[in-house]
Amino acid sequence: WSSDVCSSDLIIWRGAPTGKNERINFCKKYYNNYNNYNIGLSCVFKHHSNLEYLLKPEMTIEQMREYKYIVSIEGNDKDSGINWKLASNSVVIMKKPTIESWLMESKLIPYVHYVPLNENMDNLDEVYEWCLNNEDKCIEIIKNATEFMNNFRNMEIENKLIQQINHDYRSEEHTS
Repeated sequence: WSSDVCSSDLIIWRGAPTGKNERINFCKKYYNNYNNYNIGLSCVFKHHSNLEYLLKPEMTIEQMREYKYIVSIEGNDKDSGINWKLASNSVVIMKKPTIESWLMESKLIPYVHYVPLNENMDNLDEVYEWCLNNEDKCIEIIKNATEFMNNFRNMEIENKLIQQINHDYRSEEHTS
């Protein structure tokens, strides 16, 4: 967590207003807190034209990785950026995942792989304060998240995971 990699102590989030309005509500709550957060929508759709005031400039992954803290919010499906966020050198902040993909999000543990938001995601101020006061723990969380993601870089482990998923899926099919 060196200053040359993560130069900003702010919390970053960018994304589209997809899902069950969680992303929109999150932006509405935290958009204007420029002291601690850089949070905003990266685009709006025609039916969301009233949300243009929540727009902030789009950012590349490389630009977002300059922040020590990155928020992950599910949209219509899993957060499409969760993979790179967990593999970044930043602390991932998110509520407990509700969507399971090949990434096995249910295996992610709060305060081990990410710093948890509550169900309504309205406690970012407290989470940010915790992160600032627990830098050593944050560094450990980053290491654990990176290690978790390293499981998906090893083809032998990846093949075992695919076999396990197939086995679990077939087992569930027979019990339903």
